[in-house]
Amino acid sequence: MALSSDVAEIDGGQITYEPSLFHYIEPSITSNPNHPAVIVAHQDRNHLVEITGRSSGPQSNRNSASCLTWTYIEMQHAALKLVASLQKQGIAPGMGTLFWSSMLGKFTFSPLDVGALTTPRAAELQSVMKMLQPDAVVVPGDEGVAAVDVALEGHAKQGVAKVSLAPTVRRTGWVTLHELASQPLDEVLAARINAEAKYDDLDRTQLLYFTSGTTTGQPKGCPRTVRSVMHTIVTQTWGSQNDNSARNLLQTANFRIVAPGVAIGTWSKGGCVVMPGLTFSPSGMLEAIERYKIRMILFIPAMVHALNAHPDFDKIDWSGLCTIFLGGDIITEGIYQKTCAAFPGCEVINAYGSTEGGSAFTYETEGKPGLQPIPFYAGISPVGKVNQGTRIRIANDQNRPVKRGEVGELHFCSPSFVTHYLNNEKPEDFYTDEHGSWFRSGDTGMINSDGWVYVLGRQKDIVKRAGIPITPAALESCIDTFLQSQSSVVALPHEQLGQEAFAVVKSLNGKSKDDVRKQVEDLFGKDYVLCGFATLEELGLQEFPLNATGKIVKRELEGLIATFLAGTVTEK
Repeated sequence: MALSSDVAEIDGGQITYEPSLFHYIEPSITSNPNHPAVIVAHQDRNHLVEITGRSSGPQSNRNSASCLTWTYIEMQHAALKLVASLQKQGIAPGMGTLFWSSMLGKFTFSPLDVGALTTPRAAELQSVMKMLQPDAVVVPGDEGVAAVDVALEGHAKQGVAKVSLAPTVRRTGWVTLHELASQPLDEVLAARINAEAKYDDLDRTQLLYFTSGTTTGQPKGCPRTVRSVMHTIVTQTWGSQNDNSARNLLQTANFRIVAPGVAIGTWSKGGCVVMPGLTFSPSGMLEAIERYKIRMILFIPAMVHALNAHPDFDKIDWSGLCTIFLGGDIITEGIYQKTCAAFPGCEVINAYGSTEGGSAFTYETEGKPGLQPIPFYAGISPVGKVNQGTRIRIANDQNRPVKRGEVGELHFCSPSFVTHYLNNEKPEDFYTDEHGSWFRSGDTGMINSDGWVYVLGRQKDIVKRAGIPITPAALESCIDTFLQSQSSVVALPHEQLGQEAFAVVKSLNGKSKDDVRKQVEDLFGKDYVLCGFATLEELGLQEFPLNATGKIVKRELEGLIATFLAGTVTEK
């Protein structure tokens, strides 16, 4: 049935996929075997070199880099050795185990935060291991060996392969990766693995990632299928096929879902993934962008602010940079325009996504890089128009679509999105109708008359003042633009009104709090008036508290605001 043009539901149409993930990267291996597939600036060039088929020590001109640099053929050789070794240990297709290897061997890849190996998080690690029931566990060094053994006690499968990336390991039941893959690669077995990798069950779980847990306090497991990963490859812009100059920067932990998406998308076009450091460093990222002539990069708003404030920012050669994805938070008009102005000539794309799914939108820029003529709504950038293979609706409480221009919850029906959480947690977040399985995102959204989609914030963050929903991101965009400074708006309880909006800013930049209040009221009206205001300094902070993904932790701000309002703020 055709959808009415005034209904806030859009079908992006059908999409087709190859028979396996390996189909997307095999042409890069064949065409560019000696082209770098990955550069890791913070690791020694001989790290794990013994499993790549290349001898350690002085490298050939092809591999003369000062840091870890693996070519496509070396990545493939290492992955084949690991798959072959795991299969000999009884790890069969479909079982839980590293990313390239998981595509070849048809394993499920589930990376975890290395911080979970520390003593304070022992209970969390035990809980996750109980949920995952892994067939193989890989840890970075000796410090994680004992923690994993304790976490597996009592509920682990028999014969779990336990692997350490350290040069040696002295604990019973463990082997180093070098020991695991020490045997020469059996060419017959390698050929069989390659042949079998060309066909897969598209509904098999390829990735198992966990949400950050910032909404509920408890991370949820998200089983992403082979088809879900393929959707990211075929619907996003990763460059031209076999573009040897395409180097895409990846500054995120491997336990964040963006990591495998950027990696396989880059590899599908024959490009190179560049990892500048374990943690974000403005100077380290600036150096990597210039040194490696980065073509594509993904920023969160906090990175843009930090880079733009760095004293060396104006000295960097940005000539190679073409595309910037902005994500990880609501992208306001202020941060979008700031990014365009800081990186003139670059295409700037609002990249919406979550652990549950992504690649639902396409960003129409009409071929005009930089300050594109895109329509902002209440100071918020659109996330794009609906992508091929995805159906979305802005829904009311009965899961029915509202009208264009009206606000509701953003729902997704797409191969990219999970159809359930691990162990069927929170089943109320999913439902099925004649179109298929739907995911309730928890995001407040709106579709305008031209089909542009806007994400206005998390439903839980909406300030409901006297029955009127106030979107924090809209107020933040207004304040950020007015002050040229970062802000965060949170909801405070009020006996009569229900809630009110309170703003925290990094700096007033010479303006007064009354100036800001008047600016907000003039732009939005009296119903959106701020009940209060504080600077970071008044809260005892120098920077906004951020979580692991770079988002402002509003719960922490709320506690500090309460202390501030009580007049007992202390230095932090």
